[in-house]
This record gives sequence, structure tokens and C-alpha cells, in this order.
Amino acid sequence: KLTNTTMLTADKAFGLKNRHRINATAGVEIEDLDYKYREVTVSSFLSNDKNYLSNGSVMKEWKGGGYGYSQFSVISNVNYNYRSRYYAAASFRNDQSSRFLKGNRGGSFWSVSGSWRITNEDFMKPYRDVINSLKLKASVGTNGNLPSEYYSMQTFKPVNYVDLPGAVFESRVSEDLTWEKNRIWNFGFESGFFNNRIKFSAEYYDRKTKNLLLDMVVSNTSGQRTVLVNSPTAGIKNTGWEFELSGTIYENKDWYVGLNFNIATLKSRIFGLEAGFPDSKNRQYSRNGYSPHSWWLKPYAGINEETGQLQYWGYKDDGTPEILNSSTNSPTQMTGKQGIPKYTGGLSLSASYKNFDISALFSFAGGHHIFNRQASMYTENDGYQLGGVARNQLDRWTPLNTTSKNPLRMNDGSYSSTNTRFLYKGDYLKLRNVTFGYTLPERITKAVRLKNAKVFIQGENLWLLSEIKDYDPELSMDGYRNYDTYPFAITFTAGLNINF
Repeated sequence: KLTNTTMLTADKAFGLKNRHRINATAGVEIEDLDYKYREVTVSSFLSNDKNYLSNGSVMKEWKGGGYGYSQFSVISNVNYNYRSRYYAAASFRNDQSSRFLKGNRGGSFWSVSGSWRITNEDFMKPYRDVINSLKLKASVGTNGNLPSEYYSMQTFKPVNYVDLPGAVFESRVSEDLTWEKNRIWNFGFESGFFNNRIKFSAEYYDRKTKNLLLDMVVSNTSGQRTVLVNSPTAGIKNTGWEFELSGTIYENKDWYVGLNFNIATLKSRIFGLEAGFPDSKNRQYSRNGYSPHSWWLKPYAGINEETGQLQYWGYKDDGTPEILNSSTNSPTQMTGKQGIPKYTGGLSLSASYKNFDISALFSFAGGHHIFNRQASMYTENDGYQLGGVARNQLDRWTPLNTTSKNPLRMNDGSYSSTNTRFLYKGDYLKLRNVTFGYTLPERITKAVRLKNAKVFIQGENLWLLSEIKDYDPELSMDGYRNYDTYPFAITFTAGLNINF
């Protein structure tokens, strides 16, 4: 892999008392990747002591492959400020990506921003003891997204068919595929009070997608279920607020206690679809006016205490809700719940006493729901597949346990994978990091000719509060808990930082 960035920067102050200052940057970026691999599998070794290929007597498999891509970008940026009060900036870049066919590879993106530092105005002098900083800011611009695959063309994969060479479809895309573009604008302010002991900022953003990269459903007779296209009408609009509050709670010669809190909201809605469509797992549905990851399931109505069977909500001919003993007539419907958080944030606390310091970082998110595929298909499948099961399956329906949390367990029965039974709140609070440190006294570091030295110990992913047991909802990017996702590791680290 080759990456190269070459930039040229110029900075100039001019005018009366150098009140004007301009800074400009221009350059190019080059990225090139060429990946190839070969893999050989053999078996029947004479001895496990030397597991070399040549010591295996049976050739099992020999395969190889590769992929590659490249991108060339031209980048430019200009910043201007007048008397450290009025600021303006503009940027432009053009990217050429090999992930698209020739003629569609280029994408041009730009931005314009400005800010006003109000506290540097003369009329703010009487208030500067209280309001140390106050700045208004706004920006508008565009950026782009690439498809996840390296090639935006129809590709084939070689296969062995009864010992004869063959090929099957691997991917199918539109030949006119190009960059997905996002138009973004935002405005907000930053402020500081009481010698900047308290800082607060707020920002509103609006992001709208154009040329949305969309997996359009096509006939299965084509060999593929979907084809990747740029939708001419469909897109996603994201809006929300971002807030941040930080401050010094207490400070003297020996002590310091500080806090930082931030939270961001997200309202995401699809627009412009000609028709709605489900995802590949048939549990989420894309529809105008809804979140891109909206749950589309049958409503679960508990367990029949007389039979131990699952129950579902349905509707009579007059629209009155009723409980059904079969999912056949229960309608799959939009649940009003989504798989991505409506808000995310973090809280950090820091404290120090003389040479000792400690800090803790929490993160949280909420307003979304997680579908537990691992439970529905494996550990809590009510007997559909034999194997390791969750402990709560001990509380299953029997004639003597009619108020159980799980239905009658039957070998080779059906599992409930398309209803709301395994839909859980995704809200969580997580202790992401705790660090404790001790800075060696200056008299010791000077004696060994060091500038400073610090010993520390830290732990990561130490605690989690969530409705879903033994799972970190932060692992989910689309609302699914999949059975092949590795958990975050609980990590402890000890170290020594030395500056000479």
C-alpha cells in the first residue's frame, strides 16, 4: 500500500498593524493499494512437530486472489481573520476514485464557514470579567461517500463445479455508479465564563444526502438479490443538536476537580423512495419518513399459559386488536422503533491531589432497540437447534410452570426470528476508561536528569449497564446483535512515561 501527501502552506499578515491575516494550503494526496494472496491447505502430517507444507501428504485446497484500488485527491483551503474578531474559511477538493468506472470517478466537494468572536469587540469590555469568550459560528458545504466494495462493476468469482472450472456472480452494480454526496450546514456558538472555569457550546446541524448509494431489490433470476445504484430521488436527512459543557468544579493549591459532559441528538429520516423495501434479514424496512434502520416485525403477545405456545397480536375485521396463537395472520408492521441511537454522549471526570491524579470516562446512548439474533437463532431458540443454550431456558413452559418466561421447548420446532420477542432497548451506560497516575517529584527526576516521569495504571471497558445481558450495545452499528461479533475486551495497562 502506498500513501503520499504533499502540501504547500502560506501564511501572511498585512495591513495596518497587521490586522489582516490569511493562511492558505494546497496539495495532493495519493493512495494506492494492490493486495494479492495465495493459500494452500494440506493434511495427513507424519508428525505435528514440523507443520511445514512439504510434510503434508494430502493436498486439500489451493486458492488465491486479490484486490486493489487507488485514489488521487487535490486539496485546497484558505483561512482569513480580521483583528481576531471576524473569521472566514473556504475549502475545495476533488477526488478521483478507482471504485467507479471511467467517466464517473470524480467527485468535487467544498465548504464555506465563518465566525464572529464577539468578546473581542469593544462593547464587550464591561462584561469580560464574567463572559471571557463568546463566538458565533456557521458553515455550509458538501462531502462524499464511497461504496464499501472496491469495484463498482459486475464481478465474478471462480468456482469448482464437479471438477470443472466455472464462475458465479459475486457482485452486481450500476455502471453509472458515482459518489454519494452530502450537503451539510450548521450553526452554533461557543462560550466561556468566570475566567473560563465554565465552558458551554451548542450547535445545530442539518445533513441531506444526494445520489444515495442504495441496494435496489431485483429479481433473483439475475443471480443477485440486489444491485447497488445511485438513487436519483431518494436520500437521508439527518438533523440534530450537539451540546458540550465543561468546567472546573474545585481548584486550589493541592486539589483539582473537573468535569466534561457532551450529548448529541440524531433524527434520521428517509425521503424520495419510489417504494419501500426490507433489508436482507427481512426485519428492517426502508420507508419514507422513517429511520434507515426501522424495525419491521410481527408484534409479540407473550406465551399462552394453557399451551405454552407463542402468541401474537392481530386485528379483527373491524380493526379491533386480538391475540392470535399463530403468526400466520399476524401482520408484519413498522414498530415505530429504530436500530440506531437517537442520542449519544459522554461524561468525563478528572481529579488530582498533589502528584496523584485519576480520571474516568463514561459513554452512553439511547432511544434505539437491538434485535438479539444470537438469542433468537441459537441460545434461546426454544429447541429449534440443539446445542449450547442460555441459562434462562431453564425457565420454560411446562404444565407445572405455566407462568414461565419462555415457551414450551420442542426439538426441531420453529424459532421466532421475525417478531418483537427479541427486540430489546439499546440504551446503555458504559465505563469506558479509568486511569490512575502518579507523577514523580521534581527532586527525583532532576537527580536522574529527567524532565518529568509518571507511572500509571488504566482499565478499559470495566462496567456496563444495559437491558441486554452479556452484550455491549455499542457493538451494533445497525441494530442487530449478530452471533459472530467479538465483544470489546476488558483491558488493564500499566506503564511509565518519561520525558528527557
